Amino acid sequence: MKAQSYFISVSKASRSFILSMLAVITPFYLSKFVNVFDVGIIVLFSIAFSTLIIYVFPALNIKNWLKMYAISAALAIALLLNFIFMNFYVFIFSLMLGSISLSGRDISPNQPIEQYAMAHYETDMKSKRMAFSLYNFFSYGASIIASLFLFFYVNIDYRIVFLLLTLVALCQFVLYLFIRFPQHKRMKGKDLDVETKKRVFSLSYLFAMDSFAGGMVTVSMISLYFKYVYHISLSTAGLIFVAVNIITTISILISPLISSKIGLIRTMVYTHSVSNIFLMLVPVIHVLAISEIFLFLRQTTSQMDVPARDTLINTVIEENYRVNSNSIFSAVRNGALIPGPGIVGAVMTVFPPFMFFAGGALKLSYDIIFFVKYRKIKI
Repeated sequence: MKAQSYFISVSKASRSFILSMLAVITPFYLSKFVNVFDVGIIVLFSIAFSTLIIYVFPALNIKNWLKMYAISAALAIALLLNFIFMNFYVFIFSLMLGSISLSGRDISPNQPIEQYAMAHYETDMKSKRMAFSLYNFFSYGASIIASLFLFFYVNIDYRIVFLLLTLVALCQFVLYLFIRFPQHKRMKGKDLDVETKKRVFSLSYLFAMDSFAGGMVTVSMISLYFKYVYHISLSTAGLIFVAVNIITTISILISPLISSKIGLIRTMVYTHSVSNIFLMLVPVIHVLAISEIFLFLRQTTSQMDVPARDTLINTVIEENYRVNSNSIFSAVRNGALIPGPGIVGAVMTVFPPFMFFAGGALKLSYDIIFFVKYRKIKI
């Protein structure tokens, strides 16, 4: 692996630390301002606005390195404003300024350019698999640290939390100064061959289906579920997500080993299907420990598809169109997340398990359709 890939992976880890912590604390932080339904709407709003930014970001006719400096600086300023003012309306404004999605996922404007750069530097398939695996491994490792912080910091002071997040955002900005972001050739849809166009549109529809289901079971919504149903504290939520992220991080490292044996498509589908069965079992028995066990079992394979998916789309898509296609995929995935938190917020007080049943069933449907359509691709 090239040094640039390591720098990119660490910068993603910085961002994941921030987004993971915000996703967990938001239901608790906002509970002193708004009710459960409003929390769902705010999460929905954050995803919608960040999707808009992802959609328009590639259209900006400026160098990639300048885009990355601008978006990382904006995130640091957004978090700094929360540290200074500790105000509900400032929080909402900061979500827009920093393009912050409260989904708990790193679906950000940074990611398409980062992934393009990694695919540019890692040219052979073995190093590319490893690079994208570490890219996601560092991300989940950072999420573990964020969750551990929340667990040990029992008497939480949100001002201190926002100060910490501001410092981490500044670290991301500094890291970007050491990364050479290659400039891709700007391509339009008319410049692409028919097969690439069809593949981008087909993958977009499928990713949207998976992401719509994922919107019902984001970190914020799972955190809200355990808070509402089991009345857990923020420290307990932190402990739960420590375990979740440790399990996920280990599985991310195993993913390239599996994909090298059975291929990227089968790795994506087989592991994802198992995780979705466990997802639907989370609320079946109304006991906190059992719900946690099924959530942990879900995480053993839940994200194994991510390195395989990143490797796939950065291999089968024409190189100069990867930034555009990755932006499309990010916008589609983020956009499809939007309805989920609102739906869950609306039914939480009526039928809390809905989020797990509906989300798991839709995700299983995605797995089946994806496999039927792409099973012949041998990578």
